[in-house]
Amino acid sequence: MFLIPKKSIYLYIGLFILLSCKSDLPFSSKTKYPDQVNTIITTRCATTGCHDAKSNLAAGGLNLESWQRLFQGGRGGSVVIPFRSDRSWLHYYTNTYDNLGISLSPTMPIGGAPLSREEVLLLKNWIDRGAPDDQGNIAFCCNPNRPKYYITNQGCDEVSVFDAESNLVMRYINVGNNNSIESPHYLMVSADGRYLYTVLRFGNVVQKFDANTDQFVADCFIDNADWNVIVPALQGRLGIISDLSPDGKIRIIDLNTMTILKSLQGLVNPHGLYYMDQSNTLYVTSQFGNSYYKLSFDTTDFSILNFETLSLQPGTMPNFNPNTLDPHQIQFTPDESVYFITCQASNEVRAYKTQNDSLLAIIPVGTFPLEMAVSKSLPYLAVTCEETTSTIPRTKGSISMINYETLQVIGTINQQLFQPHGIAIDDVRKLIIVTNRNKTTDGPAPHHSSECGGRNGFISYFSLSDFSVLTKMKTEVSVDPYSIAIRP
Repeated sequence: MFLIPKKSIYLYIGLFILLSCKSDLPFSSKTKYPDQVNTIITTRCATTGCHDAKSNLAAGGLNLESWQRLFQGGRGGSVVIPFRSDRSWLHYYTNTYDNLGISLSPTMPIGGAPLSREEVLLLKNWIDRGAPDDQGNIAFCCNPNRPKYYITNQGCDEVSVFDAESNLVMRYINVGNNNSIESPHYLMVSADGRYLYTVLRFGNVVQKFDANTDQFVADCFIDNADWNVIVPALQGRLGIISDLSPDGKIRIIDLNTMTILKSLQGLVNPHGLYYMDQSNTLYVTSQFGNSYYKLSFDTTDFSILNFETLSLQPGTMPNFNPNTLDPHQIQFTPDESVYFITCQASNEVRAYKTQNDSLLAIIPVGTFPLEMAVSKSLPYLAVTCEETTSTIPRTKGSISMINYETLQVIGTINQQLFQPHGIAIDDVRKLIIVTNRNKTTDGPAPHHSSECGGRNGFISYFSLSDFSVLTKMKTEVSVDPYSIAIRP
């Protein structure tokens, strides 16, 4: 099989977006579809009993009567991803040709003759040109400051790009710099919203993308390791990255030049990171044991002024013995007066006072707590617990909601989840957004197997106000959705 290098894919898609915001296709002004596309969709799909205004509720909630309706999606989310027929449900359900990609049943149109090869190719090529309307406009293309959020798909080396207003997938970004699976593990959006950075667990680069266009900008080569987390430092001028290896590294990189400024060696399984600009202090969790690190720097050359190994258990010596507490991630309150550490072996979150690193509370949560998100509008800390058992069929995991002022659990979410991992809080839209890995076969059955193997995961949504599940907002994405970052 011929493989196109990933950087060539970046270039091709970039050229499409730059050159294809307008198209010279003929048009049909009523539906806004280009003429040939209009003929297929309005006579074969948007018909009585199927995807029209009267019948769409029984057809996945998808109304295809117009181009605008198409890009409102259905109950499962987006059905067309501009420039990506290989990620578009419209192509999957109309394609019956093995050499044209994924085919799903039931073949559309139901009860009618399948589309001819020429018709399938016409739709496929239209999508790969951006699925323009009759005037050549591309959906989601014309607002560079659009609020959005990004989700890594570890199993397919892709990042899903969601429009934050509609919660629809609007693009997919290919990541990595070779043709093996490098597993995009963690994301960071710059404070000004201009750039996206992704860390590849099994890669040798940090990648930078323009968050206005979602186009590749630059690589920072950091060597091969077990890369995990990236956080900002010095008002976002620098990025700090952790390597989970037993003899782990920390890389400090200049995000403007995408070059390494400093390397730290000899940390044991470093994972979670948080940098305090005010005190030039870096906190690092050590994944196995009961320990975490606290480092202070001289920011002129990033020489270490102070290095401490702290114990999560007051009165107990630091250790690196697996299944002690196993601190995973660290999260500070917005005013940085208190910080929290998830302990995946003991199923608890520990709260500490920043001023003197004293233990404030031990908060029991669900099974295998991992990632956290903090609200800036309400005193809430949300914690994903990936392995909490459930009596609800096809459900695993929970979200523990903690009041970070009272240090009490104030609610538990245990619906529409399966191995929840990444989590973010959208304070503007009052949403809790959760990535569900769905890796094991006892989870919800995906609609199809991905081209890169593995099981598709899904995104679920909950109200920040009362923690209720938003049942109409569940979106299937590619394999192993893991990390999430919001661009407000």
